[in-house]
Amino acid sequence: MLESLCRIEGVEPMMEMLLRDHPTKTLKELYRAANLYRNCFKHVGKTESERAGDQATLDQFEERTNEFLLYVCVEDYVRLRKAMPVPFQIFQAWFCALHSDLLTSNHDPDRFLKNFPDIMQKSRAEQKRMGANMIAIWSNDHDLLADPRTEPSELG
Repeated sequence: MLESLCRIEGVEPMMEMLLRDHPTKTLKELYRAANLYRNCFKHVGKTESERAGDQATLDQFEERTNEFLLYVCVEDYVRLRKAMPVPFQIFQAWFCALHSDLLTSNHDPDRFLKNFPDIMQKSRAEQKRMGANMIAIWSNDHDLLADPRTEPSELG
């Protein structure tokens, strides 16, 4: 939905940027990779063979896989809205700290890593806790909340 809304508003969606960065891939291949698990969760195969194939795919699923698709969604959201709530901002920084090796040369990895020290040496639970703690801290920062690029959010 976010990608479609970006296109309607004349905003380049994240998938287009990914396509440029991976010229040997087609848009269809990128979508297939992004939607691999979603399709298995969303639909039940019509035949035993389809169901077995879906189960084999789901057996490979781990929750880390979701963070890439979530990142694309957050990026499309900010491209479209030109603002985002604090949890999205923290997720974006957290993801960049975890995947600093994927950043292009015009992004300084230390900018993200300083907010999440030693994140790569932490267990997955500790990595997620670091993100949650940062959300809690920054959700009460008056300067950040007053910034017009920060949208209000309700965490309850």
